[in-house]
Amino acid sequence: MTHDSVSRWLSTAKLTPKLLWQQSQTLVNKQTGYLNDMSLTQETLKAHFDYRWTIEAYHREIKQCTGIERCSAVKERSQRNHILCSLLVFLRLEWGNAFKLPSPGMSKKL
Repeated sequence: MTHDSVSRWLSTAKLTPKLLWQQSQTLVNKQTGYLNDMSLTQETLKAHFDYRWTIEAYHREIKQCTGIERCSAVKERSQRNHILCSLLVFLRLEWGNAFKLPSPGMSKKL
């Protein structure tokens, strides 16, 4: 479920933040702030965790392979350009790994 789909649903459901909190308050542990949804099955919980792990692995790999977090630009456009270039490099590296292509700049004779 994407952020946009949740936002669209919230706008069509006419839920204000206060009303949403009132309806979901019983699911939130007041001490930890975590959701207490005990209706999840073990399989569903594992599927959610596996999905979360793939996102964590993606963030780790993109940071290690492209240096996306080392941008020293101040202007918003420069930061966007740096992020876009980093993502393009990461996609090229992943594409090369998927199809066993040589990396750019590498000799064809290995």
